[in-house]
Amino acid sequence: DGRIYNGEFFTDKRHGKGLYTWPDGAKYEGSFADGKHEGFGKYEFADGSVYTGNWHAGQYHGKGKCVWSDGRVYSGSWFHGQAHGRGREVNPDGSVRHDGEWTYDRPVRK
Repeated sequence: DGRIYNGEFFTDKRHGKGLYTWPDGAKYEGSFADGKHEGFGKYEFADGSVYTGNWHAGQYHGKGKCVWSDGRVYSGSWFHGQAHGRGREVNPDGSVRHDGEWTYDRPVRK
């Protein structure tokens, strides 16, 4: 199907360090466990967006930074693939959308 993995395996699953590429140009380089992104890694999306940070069970989880292709940037805490905890999002024009707490991808406003 055009996907390519170069890296370590354990019991026939991606496990350890590796580089995984997709036919659309997306790629992930970093750590794997039990076939999923786990630990620290960098994912480059086909549209040019980039996430660099921690992963758990194939999702953004822990500290990380996402730079979207439109120029938005979120840097902070992630929980199961969503902005959650302390973080800062900056708009493409440099203005700050929110700097503070997030709950499941939504800024907490007081």
